[in-house]
Amino acid sequence: MGYYASLYMDLSKFINLLGGDLYFNSIFNFEDNFEGRVPNNRDKIEDIYRKTNGKWEKIDGDNKKNLETIEFNQGKHQYILCFHCNEYESSFMWKLYAENKGIAICTTKQRLEKCFDGRKDIIIEPVKYVDYDKIPKEDDKESKEISNFALYKRKSFEAEKEVRCILTDINNSYPEKKGILVPVKLEVLIDRIYVSPYAPRYLRNDIERIVKLHGLKIDVISSKLNELS
Repeated sequence: MGYYASLYMDLSKFINLLGGDLYFNSIFNFEDNFEGRVPNNRDKIEDIYRKTNGKWEKIDGDNKKNLETIEFNQGKHQYILCFHCNEYESSFMWKLYAENKGIAICTTKQRLEKCFDGRKDIIIEPVKYVDYDKIPKEDDKESKEISNFALYKRKSFEAEKEVRCILTDINNSYPEKKGILVPVKLEVLIDRIYVSPYAPRYLRNDIERIVKLHGLKIDVISSKLNELS
């Protein structure tokens, strides 16, 4: 595809998206029990840090209890939207999220950063896939920084190649919700739309009509993933 990030979805989710909102899921709703948690070596971490006004400072006290408290308090305020970052189409993502009647909306880094209309409570960063059984280097403060828990996943998930939009609800505007809808400028977000290589041929025409009915000028392209040259 040649784009920074893609969001694969079925037709019903795409139609909901055209209402102008993206769904951000609570980090507590993810299937992976390790979401929002630091690696298994928490008992061996001697120091944990946070960055305040550009400077690192150590958090004193019982590290294990500190981490558990931080994980919970941070997690209940975090809502996440995941994009797949890849230069090419992903057969794995098509089959997982959008096989028969699905689409992928494609965007660039620049579009993704602008589509939320300058909101300061959303950060956009690639996920770091790490070995959760290894002990961080003593000088690797970033691996122990409390603000980055949602940006780490185990190496077993590396095929997902995620870029995450993370909304941190610091004002507690959405207390303990399972997910929230976030307004988005679709004409900024979507560069083009790809139709699943497993979808019937008529689906592209249907998607084009739906897009036009919503006043959007976006190219709709049939995937050529399974076509012989």
